[in-house]
Amino acid sequence: MLRSRHLLAAALPVVLVGCTWLVHFVDAPVDPCEAGQCLDVLSPPDSTFSDTGPVVVDAPLDVGDTGACTGLGDGAVCGRNDPCHDVPTCDNGVCTPHPKADDTPCAAAADACHSIPVCKTGVCGPSTPLPEGFNFKPGDDNARCCGGRPIETTTNVDCGVCGVACNTAKGQSCGAIAQHYLCLNCNGTNADCWSGCCSLTGVSHCAPSDCATGNCNTAVCPNQSHCQSDVVNYCSY
Repeated sequence: MLRSRHLLAAALPVVLVGCTWLVHFVDAPVDPCEAGQCLDVLSPPDSTFSDTGPVVVDAPLDVGDTGACTGLGDGAVCGRNDPCHDVPTCDNGVCTPHPKADDTPCAAAADACHSIPVCKTGVCGPSTPLPEGFNFKPGDDNARCCGGRPIETTTNVDCGVCGVACNTAKGQSCGAIAQHYLCLNCNGTNADCWSGCCSLTGVSHCAPSDCATGNCNTAVCPNQSHCQSDVVNYCSY
C-alpha cells in the first residue's frame, strides 16, 4: 500500500503557481518648507534614517530580471516601490524601474535646521544643514541655525548671532539693549571683548565697532553676519 501511494504521488502533475507580487506604496509625503520653517514630514514606512541620509530597506525587487515578468503582460507590476521609485512594471518581458523626478522629497528632515532629503537619479539624498544663521522660526529673530543646530541666540555661547561668545570669566553675560542681544558688562576693557571693543553706550557691552570712530567694524561679525547700527552697533543676519 505504501508503494502504491508513492507511485500515485509521482504520477500527479506538478502545478507551478506563479508569483503574486504584493505591492505596497510608500510614497513619502511632499510637505515643503513654508516661510523658512520645515513642516513635520513623516518618514516613509519602508526607510530608516542615518547620519548620511535615509537607508532604503525595501528597494525595488527583480528590476531588470526577465524572470520577474514571466507570464505577465506589458505594464504589469513586477516589484515594489521605494521613496525614490514608483513600482517597476514589465516592458517587453523585462522588469523596468521608474525613478521619481529629481528633487522629489523622500524622507523627513533631521530637524528644523536641516533640509528635507530629496531624490537625485533615483537615490534619496541626505538631510543637509541649512545655512548658518538661517531663521527657522518666522517672527522670532533669535531663532537661528548655528552649526546645523536650532537654537536661540540669547546665550553666552551664541549671543546675538552664532559664535559670539561672552567672556564669562570676566563677568560678562548675554543680555539685550534695544532688543539686540550683546555681551554686557565689559566695563571699558577692550581686550576682554570678542570684538576688541567695549562700548560704554548705555550698559557697557562688547560692540562690533571701531572704537576710535564709533562706526561699525565690518570685519568682526562672525558666521556670515554683518554689523548694523541702531541705538547701538550689533551683529545681525
